[in-house]
Amino acid sequence: WFDRERFYTEARRVLKPGGILAVWVYERTRLPPECKDIIEKAYTETEPYWPPERKFVENHYRDFTFPMPELDVESFEMQLDWTVDQMLAYMRTWSGTQRYMKAKGSDPIALFEQELREAWGEGMRDVRWPLIFRVCQKAT
Repeated sequence: WFDRERFYTEARRVLKPGGILAVWVYERTRLPPECKDIIEKAYTETEPYWPPERKFVENHYRDFTFPMPELDVESFEMQLDWTVDQMLAYMRTWSGTQRYMKAKGSDPIALFEQELREAWGEGMRDVRWPLIFRVCQKAT
């Protein structure tokens, strides 16, 4: 995480008139309920280990005040077809998971792995992440 005021000062300096500053965040994974509920349990288990700045992401940067007028932009989503092994590998990259493992010396995702494997079944699942953008533009 960074010093926003210093960043905004630099953005105003380097952006040419009409230049765009865009920030984005992806929400938690969207899956069918039988899988989503298990992933939410894993998230809850790791939640105390996420950095405090995670709240900015969870809030879609709504508490950030941008230094230039904002533009209205559409949100969209990222979509992949994944196996359960790909989903489990992704969950193990979470900051909260990594910090949990460092603090406790165990893998929190292993607590939910078998249950997720059973709910997921064989083959691929449609995995989606809604993307949210905040965009501002330097005056021309």
